[in-house]
Amino acid sequence: EMQSLQRVLSEKITSLHTSVIPIRLRKYIARRTFLTNNEIEVAYGQGRCKVKRKVDDHPNLEGAEGILVIIFPDDEVFLDGTVLDPIEKDYAYIAFCKPKGYITSIAPEPVTDKEDRPIPCLDSFLAHFPPGVMPIGRLDKDTTGLLLLASDGDLNRSILQKDNTVTKEYHLLLRERNLQMTDPRITQLLEGVELYDGPARALDISILPLSPREMAQYTPSENFSKMSLTIKEGRNRVIRKMCIVAKLKLIHLHRARIGNISIEDDMEPGSHRFLNPTEVEELWKLAEGRDKLKIGNVIALARIIHRCRMRNQSYTLLERWFDEHDLNWKEVLDTWEEVGWQERDT
Repeated sequence: EMQSLQRVLSEKITSLHTSVIPIRLRKYIARRTFLTNNEIEVAYGQGRCKVKRKVDDHPNLEGAEGILVIIFPDDEVFLDGTVLDPIEKDYAYIAFCKPKGYITSIAPEPVTDKEDRPIPCLDSFLAHFPPGVMPIGRLDKDTTGLLLLASDGDLNRSILQKDNTVTKEYHLLLRERNLQMTDPRITQLLEGVELYDGPARALDISILPLSPREMAQYTPSENFSKMSLTIKEGRNRVIRKMCIVAKLKLIHLHRARIGNISIEDDMEPGSHRFLNPTEVEELWKLAEGRDKLKIGNVIALARIIHRCRMRNQSYTLLERWFDEHDLNWKEVLDTWEEVGWQERDT
C-alpha cells in the first residue's frame, strides 16, 4: 500500500513543471542570473535584492528568512531595481583532466600546506571556462584524471547525492609484481573491506596493461601492475583506504570514468573537452536526477510546513500550494520517511 501511494505521489510531483515548484530565494536568483552563490549572498547583504509578493503570508520560520525565504510562482524578485525574468541558460558541461598536485577547491584566498608553501587550486583553469562552471565532486591533491565541471548546479547536486547510481572507474598503478585476478587481495576488495567509517566494496576489478608512458616512467616495469576498479560511492580517499586495508601498494590513482563519461589515460593533464548533449542526458538518467530533484524539493517544502506546525504556526500559502496541486503534505512526508528518503534543500 505504501509503495502504491509513493508511486501515485511520484507521478504527480514529477509531472509538475519546475517553474511552479516554490524554491529558495538564493536558487531563484541563481536560475535567473549568472551570479555565483557568493555573489548572490553579497548582493542580498547589500540590499540589492527585493521581493514583491502577490500574497504576503510567510511565517517567521527559523532558517527560512532572508536569502533562504521561499519564493512562489506569482512572486516577483528584483535585483538592482530590475525584475528577474526566466532566462535560457546555456549550461556548460566539461570533462577535465585534473593534474597531480592541484586541490579541487575554489579558494578566494591562497591555500598553503603545513609548511606555509602555496598549494595550486583549480582557479587558474576555471578562469578560462564559461561563467559559473564549478567542479562536480572532488579529487584529492595527488589523484589525477576525470573531473566533471558544470555550470548546472542541479546536475551537480544530483550526482553528489549519497543514493545516486553513478559508477566511477579508477585506474590504480600498484607496486605489485605480476598481480593476477586470483590474488586473494582482489577477492577481498570485491567482497568488501571494513573501514573506520563503514564498509566499502569494489563493484568490478580487472587487470590492465601499463601504457607506454607508464612503462617508461616506472622501471623496471615488471615490478608494477595496473588494475581498474569500479565503485559507486564517493567517500573521501575511499580507494586509498581500501588499498591500505587490502595491503596493496598504491603508487598512483587516476579516475578514468564517471557514469558514461570517460577520458583516455594519455589525455594531457590540464586539458579538457566539452560534453555533447547525448552524454549530458545519459548522465542525468544515470543519476536519476531530474525526477528525484523535484521529489526532494517537494519533500523539503512539506518539512517546512511540518516545522511551522511544530511551532504552532501556519504556512497557509504553502499548504494552499499543496492543495492546488492535489498533494497532501502529510502523505508526502509519511511516504518518504517510510523509505528513508534523504531531504534535499529547495
